[in-house]
Amino acid sequence: MNGHENASEGVVDLRHEKEFLYTVLNLPNTASGYEIRERYRALSVTFHPDKQHDDASKELANTRFLEIQKAYEVLCDPFLRQVYDVLGNEGLTRSWSPEMRSLPPDVIREFLVEHKFKERQDTLEKMIRAKGQLTCVIDMQSLVEPYAGYHSDPWYQRVKNRVGDVAVSNLSLKHKIETKLTEKTRFIGRANVSNGRNVFGTIRHQFSPRWTFEGTTSLLRPNLNLRAAYQDQASNLSLQTSTPPIFSLFSSHFIPTLNINFSHRLFHDSLTQGSLGLSLGPNPSVNVDISKPTPFGVDHHPNSKYTQSFPSQHGFGRGAHFYTYGIGMGPMGPGLRGEWGVTLSELAMQFKVGVQWGVAGGLAWLGSGTWAGEEVQVVSSVSVGTGGVAVFLELCYLEQRLTLPINLSPEYDPKVALWATVIPSTAFALIYQFVVQPRRRKGRIERIRMARRAAKEEVSESGAEVEGTIALLRETARRHMEVEGAGGGLTILEAFYGSTERDENGKELMVDVTIPLQALVHHSQLHIPGHRSKSGMQGFHDPAPSISKILRIRYQFRGRSHFAEIPDYLPVVLPLAGTSFYSGLV
Repeated sequence: MNGHENASEGVVDLRHEKEFLYTVLNLPNTASGYEIRERYRALSVTFHPDKQHDDASKELANTRFLEIQKAYEVLCDPFLRQVYDVLGNEGLTRSWSPEMRSLPPDVIREFLVEHKFKERQDTLEKMIRAKGQLTCVIDMQSLVEPYAGYHSDPWYQRVKNRVGDVAVSNLSLKHKIETKLTEKTRFIGRANVSNGRNVFGTIRHQFSPRWTFEGTTSLLRPNLNLRAAYQDQASNLSLQTSTPPIFSLFSSHFIPTLNINFSHRLFHDSLTQGSLGLSLGPNPSVNVDISKPTPFGVDHHPNSKYTQSFPSQHGFGRGAHFYTYGIGMGPMGPGLRGEWGVTLSELAMQFKVGVQWGVAGGLAWLGSGTWAGEEVQVVSSVSVGTGGVAVFLELCYLEQRLTLPINLSPEYDPKVALWATVIPSTAFALIYQFVVQPRRRKGRIERIRMARRAAKEEVSESGAEVEGTIALLRETARRHMEVEGAGGGLTILEAFYGSTERDENGKELMVDVTIPLQALVHHSQLHIPGHRSKSGMQGFHDPAPSISKILRIRYQFRGRSHFAEIPDYLPVVLPLAGTSFYSGLV
């Protein structure tokens, strides 16, 4: 029994070896299609199960015959052979689009090689999850301050002197790696190089899906930081304590710090969240915040699999508004703060404005914008207050971050603040107009093309069946319409089911479902249960696979015309009687 299992394990390992399928046919990887076919014919005759005389031989021959058959099927297919040559057996387990097969061989190979390199790179990155951050503080006050040279200097000399006075006032480097020790334990190493240098090590252990513990210490001037965190769907709690360097433990001035942060969802039917932050130690403080995000443009059920939709034409169609209000008390006295912003999901952008007032620091405001792609992130922000005007730029690529704090003025200067805000805003407007919009237009056209292709395939497969079902329902719908119309009841004037888009492209992905709906009307009422797609109903089909859909109904009740739009996942109850959907007289 054990020997058989070991033998089976050996076969499985061999299948993942390089060029195993060539080994099965005993051919080099340069073999031609003719050589592969001839070798397959010879080996298939030798190992055909029907030519064996006992059960043991038949079982072994069947195993070898299947290996030979698989090798032949892969190596005789030009596309699969390229996939196998580059990616090995793992590439055969993946699904490849039909468009991929139609590409030229050199393009396919280039794509596969790049795909293999990227996969290898991703694997290595996941092993250590390296992150780096270079912070370069730049002093650009000479560009906006009054000119310190001679008044007789020509303009180009003035520009040269101003630019020459720009300097780097501080430089720091941080690097972090993270690796898995066990299924629940990870090690995190950090190195900081700035005015002071130090190396930190952290052990993070996941006791349960909700409880996490971290312990951090440093190599130079050793101290100890402990953190415990609890998280569930409604609440977050973290407790963190830190000690000064070990040799200070015996000092009479030793005071450990304890930070407590707690946040909780305040209402079951709202995303409003309250937060409490408490710091105990040499500089005690307390902060209370209330925040709430408000999604917009989300017309699908969060638990539904039918969640995709066409990108909007401008990119501002879906996202969330959010705000945060807070009050705090610290060593410098009380303070108030507020933050308002918007997240644009389709553009992967976020804009926010924050205002803060404190007894010691006065009034200050911060405006920032963030764009995040799959590999790149860009952040730009402007800070204005009594402490001066500063611009922060942050560029991130594959977890490698470059931070550029730029000091423009040592004190409040409205003119500098205006230019520091206008220039990044203008740059965003130009990039949006000439880069983002053309790309979105191209992607939208491609999505529409794919949806049309999928719709044609759906119609070709089930079109005759759907038409036959509608024909069967036509007489029932006619009788219901006559009865309802005579008594002033519910009659369906027209109904369409399909894409949520309202433009011409969306209309092409709609189907007429007037007859199936009229056939469902009973005693002047129409009821369709929710929490599932309507594409499986009698007389319906899916005109836009994998795209979020809506049901648009124009109906007449008691002599008055009405219009209703019901998302795919919600129930239908007609006539409407004051719901949240759009319903009006026509």
